[in-house]
Amino acid sequence: SNLVLKTEKFYQRVICEKGISHFYSFNISKDKDEKISFVPDGCSNLIFEYSPHDVKSYFIGNTDVLTEFSFKKDSEYFGIRFEPGENPFMFSQEVKDLVSQKIPLDEFNILKNLTEKMSVQETFTTRMCTFMEEYNEFLKKNVSVNNHLFLQLVRLIVRKDGIIKISELEKLSGYSNRYINLLFENNLG
Repeated sequence: SNLVLKTEKFYQRVICEKGISHFYSFNISKDKDEKISFVPDGCSNLIFEYSPHDVKSYFIGNTDVLTEFSFKKDSEYFGIRFEPGENPFMFSQEVKDLVSQKIPLDEFNILKNLTEKMSVQETFTTRMCTFMEEYNEFLKKNVSVNNHLFLQLVRLIVRKDGIIKISELEKLSGYSNRYINLLFENNLG
């Protein structure tokens, strides 16, 4: 992975639950900023940037092509990588507008307190626990039937290693090709 090769002190904890693939952290050396590529795999990320002077947070939308993002020198990063198709906090946004974008979290009202709570956490474990507390509260309040169907279809596709025809998805889900395409356009852009 590009993160492992271009960063220092890379660490991850895979959890594969509640739409989260894994948590990860890494440092960028003191020498120079780094450009790190994200692969087009349908996954989005939340990133917290801990620089010597402040904490910033970003949403990185799923990419449709290999996309590079800049990361600052002398900074530590903590990230949450969501499973393919998961985009839990961004339901009020057009997903197609978020593809391959690195957007400050303060642009999303729903996440306004998250950065503040994460800014005082100093270890991987406390960051992970703090995020999960906020995330669980968020999930309790925001459940969508369409999103649930979409996620079931994505999980089915992932289990089949991406080798499944849309006609098979139609049969398994009971929904039309047109509706399935609409779900993917709305949820993945």
